Amino acid sequence: MARVWLPISKNYVPTWGVREGLREILQNWADARDRRLTSEDRLPYFGGDHKGASALKCRNEGVFVTRDKLVLGGTDKADRSDQRGHFGEGMKLGWLALLRKGATVRCVNGPEIWAVSLAYSDEFKVETLAVDITARPGGDAGHFEVQIGNLQDSMWEPIKALCLFLVPPTPSETIETDRGTILLEPAHKGKLYVRDIFVCLFPDDTAYGYNLRHVTLDRDRMLANPYDLRYEIRGVLTQAVEQGKIAPKQMLAILENAPSSTEAHVFSSVYESSPLVKAVAEAFTEKYGAGTLPATSIGESARAAQHGVKTITVPQGLAQVLSVEFGRLDTRLKDRALDVSETHNFSDLSPDEQTTLLWLGRAFAPVAAQPGDAMDVLNRVTIVSFYGDKILGRHKGHDISLARSTLSDPPTAAATLLHELAHDHGDDGDASHRDAIETYAGRLLAHFVK
Repeated sequence: MARVWLPISKNYVPTWGVREGLREILQNWADARDRRLTSEDRLPYFGGDHKGASALKCRNEGVFVTRDKLVLGGTDKADRSDQRGHFGEGMKLGWLALLRKGATVRCVNGPEIWAVSLAYSDEFKVETLAVDITARPGGDAGHFEVQIGNLQDSMWEPIKALCLFLVPPTPSETIETDRGTILLEPAHKGKLYVRDIFVCLFPDDTAYGYNLRHVTLDRDRMLANPYDLRYEIRGVLTQAVEQGKIAPKQMLAILENAPSSTEAHVFSSVYESSPLVKAVAEAFTEKYGAGTLPATSIGESARAAQHGVKTITVPQGLAQVLSVEFGRLDTRLKDRALDVSETHNFSDLSPDEQTTLLWLGRAFAPVAAQPGDAMDVLNRVTIVSFYGDKILGRHKGHDISLARSTLSDPPTAAATLLHELAHDHGDDGDASHRDAIETYAGRLLAHFVK
């Protein structure tokens, strides 16, 4: 018999118990089964051990574990993204946790028997893991079987329920996607699984449970990488909507009525369009009407109403999703401020406003296309009211819109008209626009000096 010492402190991973120990054994069993792409392996079960006592057996056909895997960190799965284990620690630490709780561990490894125990080491002067390796008469390299003895059925049943490959969900109550599975049954609501093994409960309310494929976990399989989690949940939900498995109206209802849910959180940082974003935006428009925009407060809604824009107050997460398709509300209102809310005829103006307008025509005759034509400039001007009360004028093509409010103050009206006429030569900030303002101002000054 050969004894191999694994110098791991008996007190290492002190929070691990039977659940964590069995999780690691089951994880290795599932990884080995998946790598062989076969269903030959029997599901873990209770059967008699070499002494006839009841033991949990996890057996993989066609597998032989070489002794280098006994080294802490020894693994051939480190770079395998399709495997659950990566660190080369799980099997050894799983044995440690089980032995510490009074279970027995024995492995049938092809032509060898590995009897694992906690034993006192004279060299290290502490109790540590020991693997006694003996030959198995007539054995071959045909299978690897872990036998866990002194384990009660009452301990096994709740742990078995944490593995979807042992207790699979009802097929009709799942939505399969390339990134993972959405679990619809109430029993799975709020639960996160990664590659069929339970990880944790979501801290927030969730509409569903999730069994994801591509999420990085910590060594203890208790914490998921937050970025991975958001990305993958968005991915499975997007694919589900694309497949027609989740209706856009249903997704809208989740984001609208459960603002603190996991689903709402994962979409609160969306900044680019996707089929799901488009579908939710279409469902929002169908529900509230074309042209309706999302707002996140009464204040935003009131400001939008002043601009003639209808809004519905929604949670921040939904507002972010919709802004990808509709644009941000503040940006839309800035654009809306330039829109004309009302056009005024000359007869609509008060006598003082009429006087100011006619004065503008005469004053700006020097900058007309035909200098001296008092009506040339006015033929380009339309008197309007803008949705934005701070908008005084707008230049578009050959036409100039002048806010009616400017007519109550002739200097403001003159300055606005001069600014807009100069846009014939360039946009705000362009040197050509500034030059045109200076040229026109010079002509006006020269005209009045005469």
